[in-house]
Amino acid sequence: RIEDRRADLVARLRDRDGEPFLLHVEIQNNNDATMPVRMMRYMTDILLAWPGLPLRQYLIYIGAEPMTMPDGMELPGVRYRYGILDMRDVDCRRLLERDTPDALVLAILCDFGDHDPQAVVNHIYTRLQALLGDDLKRFREYVEMVHILSGNRDLE
Repeated sequence: RIEDRRADLVARLRDRDGEPFLLHVEIQNNNDATMPVRMMRYMTDILLAWPGLPLRQYLIYIGAEPMTMPDGMELPGVRYRYGILDMRDVDCRRLLERDTPDALVLAILCDFGDHDPQAVVNHIYTRLQALLGDDLKRFREYVEMVHILSGNRDLE
């Protein structure tokens, strides 16, 4: 059986003390009951490829439905965990305040709190236009990303 498994992001980083570690991030658009097993498979593949480095794994959920996936699994003799972030639980102000095109795009997935959704969307478009200036190609690319991701929030 031939499989092509690719992690969404694997990076070799250093922590605040300068110690190297591997960061693995998976972005998931829908609930998947097999996610803990998939994450464990990624873990073994990554650790085999880069032996000796500690691994930190995170799942970022961007789906429209409430997240129901667990943050790991327990089997006899095995306890496996990874971090989970449901973007709908992130206060959109944290990303809007960063005021970068990438952060603004991700803000469309976050919790708008008591802010009017249309006002947040308008702010995102206005700031993208201001930040990207005359680079119409990049502006269109970011607008397309916002449009695609807004489908996860039932926004037009």
